[in-house]
Amino acid sequence: MNKEPESEMEAAEVEAQDEPVVEVEIDADSADGAVRQMLPPSSDITPPPPQTRFNTAAPLAPPRPNQTGTPPPRPSNVPPVPRLLASQAAEKIAELQEQLEAIKRTLAARDAEIRTLLTQRDARISELESVKSQLAAREFSIKELEFAVLAKETKVRDLEKEMESLRGPGEEPDDDLQQIRGIGRGFERELKRMGVRTFSQIAAWTPGDIEEIAPRIKAQAERIRRDGWVQHASELVAQRTK
Repeated sequence: MNKEPESEMEAAEVEAQDEPVVEVEIDADSADGAVRQMLPPSSDITPPPPQTRFNTAAPLAPPRPNQTGTPPPRPSNVPPVPRLLASQAAEKIAELQEQLEAIKRTLAARDAEIRTLLTQRDARISELESVKSQLAAREFSIKELEFAVLAKETKVRDLEKEMESLRGPGEEPDDDLQQIRGIGRGFERELKRMGVRTFSQIAAWTPGDIEEIAPRIKAQAERIRRDGWVQHASELVAQRTK
C-alpha cells in the first residue's frame, strides 16, 4: 500500500474529530433501492451497507486529558514547617509563659512607680497652692500697712501745718532739720515733737543735752557726736545770717 491513502485517511480522521458528528437516521430499504437504481443492470457490485449511528467509518475521537478543568498540582517551593515534639512544645510554652509573667511583673512595678510619682506631684501642687495663698495674704497685709503709713504721714504733715498756723508772730519758722548730717525723717519727727524745730536750738546743745535728748529720740549720743549735729547746725545758722 502507498502513503497517499493513509494521508487521506488521517486527514479524514482529523476532520471527523474537529467537526461535529451529525446523526442521520436512514431507512435501510429505501437506501438499498436507491443504490440499485443507480447501478447498471449487469453490474454485480454489491453496494456497501449504509452508515448508521452504530455503523460509522470515522473512528471515535480519543478522550481529551483533564476533562474536569482542574489544573494539575504544582510542586511548592515553601519549605515544610518543622514539627516540634510534644516535650519541646511544652518547654517552649513554659518559657513563653515565664517571659509573659516577667513582663507583667515589670509593668506592675512601673505602674506602682507612676502612681507614687503622681501622688507626690499632687501633694507638691497642693503645697504650692497653699504657699501661693499665704504670699497673696502677706502681700495684701503689706499693702494695708503701706496705706496705713501713708495715712499717718499725711496726718503728721497736717498736724505740723496746724501747729505752724497756731504759732505766734514772733516765733521763728521751722527749719528743715534733715539738712543736718545724720538726721532723717524719723529723727526730725521726734525732735519736733520735743519742741526742737530750728537749727539754732540744736546749735545750742551742750554735752549734757545730747545725753538727755538721745534716748528720747531713740538714738545714740555717740552717733550724734560722731555725725556732728551741733557743729553742722551752727554752720547752717551762720550761713543764714550772712
